[in-house]
Amino acid sequence: MPSNYVGVPTATEAPAAAPGYGVAVTVALPIDAEPANASSVAQPFKVLADWAAWARDKLFTLRGIYAWLSTVTYNAGNVVVDNLDQHVYRALSTNENMQPSTSPSIWSRIDWSAAEVEAMTVLAHGNYSGITTTNGATVDGGFRFSYNGDEYRRIELAVDGVPANGSTIIDLSACDGVKFASYCRSGTVSMTSGGFGFGGQVGLNMNIDGNPNRVLIWYRRTTGDSAATAGVGVTLIGA
Repeated sequence: MPSNYVGVPTATEAPAAAPGYGVAVTVALPIDAEPANASSVAQPFKVLADWAAWARDKLFTLRGIYAWLSTVTYNAGNVVVDNLDQHVYRALSTNENMQPSTSPSIWSRIDWSAAEVEAMTVLAHGNYSGITTTNGATVDGGFRFSYNGDEYRRIELAVDGVPANGSTIIDLSACDGVKFASYCRSGTVSMTSGGFGFGGQVGLNMNIDGNPNRVLIWYRRTTGDSAATAGVGVTLIGA
């Protein structure tokens, strides 16, 4: 009746040394006239089993992506592909038989499609060329921040030279990067230079001529305010 032997990655089967990096694999082969018994052939089989066990352990600890198996004990940091949803997960703690896709406290999903990344990331577009102004004002900076796959937009503008007791119309229509696709819902404007020390006032009107990309910014001087123009920061919300 044969007996079972499970390879041991640290075992020493004389005259072989224990398995290890750079260690030669030594097997004692039977010779002619040697007694034909188990001990004459056991050493080579045990050596090979030990080396197979050692290689298994070393390969398993390498960083890589493996198919998840319910019978394997995983350590924190191991990465697997879940057979249920075909997504990639990293183990947060040591575990066995914990399905990654249904065990969020044990496994963290680490792969995301381009659409998923865009949906949960704020994207900034800084190309504001093409924006036009009136009455000598200039746009010195502009960004569009996109949320939820660009379903929601926030536009921020830096505007200089808004004339005192006058206004300027900012038109985003010809700008590829900083404009709305369909509507402008709300906005704010704050004075950044000019007569704010004397109580100068600025404001804005949106959707000029029914266009969500046209806004009017006005500046009113008050007592003691001698500034000819004002600089303002504008924030617009829409889609």
